[in-house]
Amino acid sequence: MEISDKIKCLYDKDTKNAYANLQELKSISENEDILSPYLNEFIAMLKSEKYVIRIRGFRLICKQAK
Repeated sequence: MEISDKIKCLYDKDTKNAYANLQELKSISENEDILSPYLNEFIAMLKSEKYVIRIRGFRLICKQAK
């Protein structure tokens, strides 16, 4: 699955699938710097009406800051 597809899955109503993708993206962030081009997408997630999506975006932004 492509990185962009994994990010799209973060919006999924299936929380298990979304959480699994979040964990995988966080793991990728620790090993490689390939998610920085998606930083604007993570920032946009902070404006979501849904709390869980805001939290997912925030967690990925924090990983990018490391």
